[in-house]
Amino acid sequence: MTNTSSWDSVLNKSVETQETFNKNGSFDSQPLFYERFGFVSSRPELAIPTVVVLILASAVGTFGNVLILFAVATKKMLRNVESIFIVNLAMSDLFVTTVGQPMSILGRLTCD
Repeated sequence: MTNTSSWDSVLNKSVETQETFNKNGSFDSQPLFYERFGFVSSRPELAIPTVVVLILASAVGTFGNVLILFAVATKKMLRNVESIFIVNLAMSDLFVTTVGQPMSILGRLTCD
C-alpha cells in the first residue's frame, strides 16, 4: 500500500539544493522546498490583486471580442475589406483571452 501523505508531499513540493558558505569557509548543500502555491502564500498582498486583475482582463477582453464579432456578423454595413482585419484581430485576441490568459493565471497560482 502507498502512503498518501508521502505522495501529497511529493506532488506539492519539489526539492532543489542550494549551496551556501558556512563559517568554516566551505560549502554546505541545503535542500530548498518550493510549495505548489508559493506565489500566493509568500506574497499574498501582491498575488491576490495580480490574479484578480488577470481574471478581470480576461473576462473583459473575451466580452469585447465577442461583441466585435457579433457586430460584424449582424451589421451588413460592417462587412467590408477593412473589417476583415478587425475580425482577424478579434478572433486571435479571443483565443488569447480564452486560452492564454487562463493558463497564465494557473501558472501564477501553481508556480510552474
